[in-house]
Amino acid sequence: NILIIVTYMVGSIFSGIVADYTKNKQLIINIAIILITIFALIEAYYLSFGILNITIYFFIAVLMPFIAIPAVVMLKSAMPKNTRYRLFSLSHSLGSIIISSPTAFISTLIFAKTKIYWLPVIYFLTTLVVLLITTNFIARKNVRSNKGKN
Repeated sequence: NILIIVTYMVGSIFSGIVADYTKNKQLIINIAIILITIFALIEAYYLSFGILNITIYFFIAVLMPFIAIPAVVMLKSAMPKNTRYRLFSLSHSLGSIIISSPTAFISTLIFAKTKIYWLPVIYFLTTLVVLLITTNFIARKNVRSNKGKN
């Protein structure tokens, strides 16, 4: 839906502003993941009754950039400029191929095979956990490298 995409774009703008002016980017990511998890569980509850709550989808669309944008800012500070641009392009392409594109297909397939509403949500939440672990790893690595510079 075009409205969800526009909502995601608006969330991207706000998350960029927040990422630029906030020192603790990991906290932003963690809060976004927790809120998305809560909203995904609430949506799964509604779906178990056959109700699609579009408002929750909009909240998730606004919150998703609050994971991606601060993570990119953290990653940017962890590597030299000459390597940074090539890796951003590569990581964006690989992320789109490996995570973004198949998520809808895999979730639909899981539901089609099992008819259990919770299994696609568990797949989605597992993806969020992987993002959380990855961003925490990058944040710790940045802290260690910044201590060595002082």
